[in-house]
Amino acid sequence: MKLKAKFLLVPVAATALICALGAASALVLRVQHDTLGDVHANGLIGGELQRARAQVAETNANAYRVISLVGGYDENRVTAGRKDNQKRFAETERILANVAKMGDVDAGKSAEELLPRLRKLARVTDEAIEMSIVDASMGAVTMQAADGDFQAI
Repeated sequence: MKLKAKFLLVPVAATALICALGAASALVLRVQHDTLGDVHANGLIGGELQRARAQVAETNANAYRVISLVGGYDENRVTAGRKDNQKRFAETERILANVAKMGDVDAGKSAEELLPRLRKLARVTDEAIEMSIVDASMGAVTMQAADGDFQAI
């Protein structure tokens, strides 16, 4: 081998090695980026589900408050409490519908399964408040029957 070829062999080999390391690093960074994107998406889904749970808990507490204080409230305040619950249920339904569209198949399926239960719960809660206008204990019994659905959501 000529002397010139021997001198060029080391830099060429080093350049080839550096290019291979660069390609491997780019591949690893791409995989890491995709993984972090999945983690971020799942974090968003988890956050939205947590928001839905908090919304349902607030609605449950508000319904019990209205039922227990319905005797001291005038009709306008009871109507406002019912409308407030309906708004909260609508917001929760919107959150669950968004989760269903976010792309995670399992979370979407779970959200779609919860939507009918949430609608039933909204109806039962409204009926419980309406019943409590006549008799507060009837409204409380109806809400206690619906507590299983609140817990499931």
